[in-house]
Amino acid sequence: MTAFIRSGDPFVWLAGSVLALCLLMIAGLVGVVLFNGLGCFWARDLVRVELSGGEHALGELVNRQVIAEGEEDHRVQLKVGNRDVYGLDFRWIPESQITARSYPADAVTIERAEWGNLYGTVTGIYGDGELAARESGEISVLLAEAMTAAEEARERMSELEHGPLRVVDDELESLRLRERTLKSQGTSNELAQIDVHRRTLWAEYEQIAQQLTALRHGAERHELAVAVEGSSQEVLFNVYDIVR
Repeated sequence: MTAFIRSGDPFVWLAGSVLALCLLMIAGLVGVVLFNGLGCFWARDLVRVELSGGEHALGELVNRQVIAEGEEDHRVQLKVGNRDVYGLDFRWIPESQITARSYPADAVTIERAEWGNLYGTVTGIYGDGELAARESGEISVLLAEAMTAAEEARERMSELEHGPLRVVDDELESLRLRERTLKSQGTSNELAQIDVHRRTLWAEYEQIAQQLTALRHGAERHELAVAVEGSSQEVLFNVYDIVR
């Protein structure tokens, strides 16, 4: 035994075991992070619950817990979204009040640039203020075309803002700094040239601004109508504001 210990083999096995344990712990931690984080990249199924008072609620089931210690009754947390309609994103509902659950096939999750997720049923799409389609098939086609056009307009606007518009802004700032230096020196001829150059730049700025406005108006031509639970009116919002 003494010779075996002196050979160093036990310490090699011990170091290997500790290394394997560390790798298992790291793999477990990565697994926990993936399990809890990957769900953020796709939408959960939408559940529609009917309550004992005749009310309905639609949303994502995100949590379930015991109401109080020593009691068997539970409550569920429903992400109802539609913050611009309800004024809140989440709602706790006691399971004792739920009389039925269903998973409507026509319910959709829409991630918006503002006001968070919208849950409901798409009922129509409008173009230039006029109803363009009510049938689901026609809505899908028009919506896909409108979202593609909006994405192209968004990319073009970004190119203008980070390209020509930024160049004009930088040149205007350079002129402002140059003008401040010349004013202290009192050279009127160069000041006049700067004024002419500034007017030219402002004309270019206005042209770019008009292009941006035209792109934005073109991208905002279509609006989507969605019926939400608990609201007697359709929610109407711009397709340009849809993230996915």
